[in-house]
Amino acid sequence: MTQITTYKPTFLQKLLGRNYKWWYFILYNFKAQRAYLVDTLLWTAYAMVSLFGSFFIWWITTKNNNTFDTAEILTYLFIGNLISSFISNWIEIDLGWMNRGGDISTKLLLPTSFLGMMYARYIGKNMLGNFPISILRFLIFFPVIKNYFLMPQSFWLILLTILILPISYTISFFANFSFGCFTFWITETDGANSFYGYFKSVLSGSVIPLTLLFPYIPFLNFQPFAFMLHHPMQIYLGKYSNLEILYTFLGGLAWCFILYLLAKWVFKMGLKKNESVGL
Repeated sequence: MTQITTYKPTFLQKLLGRNYKWWYFILYNFKAQRAYLVDTLLWTAYAMVSLFGSFFIWWITTKNNNTFDTAEILTYLFIGNLISSFISNWIEIDLGWMNRGGDISTKLLLPTSFLGMMYARYIGKNMLGNFPISILRFLIFFPVIKNYFLMPQSFWLILLTILILPISYTISFFANFSFGCFTFWITETDGANSFYGYFKSVLSGSVIPLTLLFPYIPFLNFQPFAFMLHHPMQIYLGKYSNLEILYTFLGGLAWCFILYLLAKWVFKMGLKKNESVGL
């Protein structure tokens, strides 16, 4: 008698149903990220050199005035580095490579959403791949900086900072994706991506805290890039009231929706100009 083997789905497959494919994309890219250990370590070394270089510049700049104290600068930079590693993605660069090489045509033939596939890809590569390494990097240096490090005033501030990170990632992804779609019109985007990267760093508060610029450019508080780093850091440092935190979450969700619609529209328009360079 032939024995019939019945396939039993896992709990996660039962829970997610047809959406289980997105978890597969996340898990696959997480494993792929772990495969390039040397590259990851070199990026870690680069991040640490850049981090201490930024701290040294800020310390020299502010040591003779009361704009920021050392502890706040140090906290802003180190926690900001963790946040950046969590939300970072380079979809705008990948779109340029895929367009020039023709790989995007192959991916468009897959029976799934290209936008959703790329969104899940960077969750696996960064949230599960780079973020734990950034935490380890932070823990290694924490004994050195602990005497100058500001802890949140309550556990709830830590929790709220963590809860806003998926919003920050979503804003970062759709903003980068929208900009990356310009590869359909100009093909060679290396220079444009470099300009965009620095522009984004300034407007997110990575280069200089936006609080220093508010007296001159007040609307910076409301633009989408501020939700990538500035607003999460203000929550962590206890700078916002409960009402301001609520407005921050609502504003972030609004920008997620707006940028999602923008990304879909720009991508749709770009496909009409797609010339499949490289095929």
